[in-house]
Amino acid sequence: MTYSDKTENKKIFKTTYWGNFSLKNRSDEDLRELDEIVKNRNNFINDYNIKNIVNKRPVKLHEYIKELELKNKLDHVEIYLTNDDKYLILNSPYDPDEKKVPDMQKIYCLYNGANSYIKIVSKEDIKRKDKNKNKYMTNFYNEHPELKNNKIECDVCGLYYLYCNKSKHIKTKLHNYALNNGFKFEKHIN
Repeated sequence: MTYSDKTENKKIFKTTYWGNFSLKNRSDEDLRELDEIVKNRNNFINDYNIKNIVNKRPVKLHEYIKELELKNKLDHVEIYLTNDDKYLILNSPYDPDEKKVPDMQKIYCLYNGANSYIKIVSKEDIKRKDKNKNKYMTNFYNEHPELKNNKIECDVCGLYYLYCNKSKHIKTKLHNYALNNGFKFEKHIN
């Protein structure tokens, strides 16, 4: 038996990392803590109007999560779809410092030994963010057409960067343009 077998929503939790833990060889203390988390997970489904888990993340959602990770400590991430067709991003880092998850709301514990946080985002918000990214790149290339074929997509945040082994100045130019147009770059410009 697994953790998900103890919930009222095995179908939803059985594909999560948490839900696949075995109940074998657990101490009495572990099982008591697990009972509380199972209760919380059962409540979670009702409290947040959960319809299903998202096992295959659409590309735009994946990019959104990568960007979220730039400012937030993410661990044991689970994605759910609500009955009103929004995404709920569940994050359960072991680090107790709430300042490391400024864009997420703390909720009851859903993962052994960790705090749990959520962020609810509509599909429209994710699409809108992607349109802004494309508009930003179009504006940049209109101003710098000679650089149009030198772009690469960042693996971390999904934004486009210039590939230019001749000059750091070109990258800095894109970086400054991005900052002036509301995009944030952290560690991804070398």
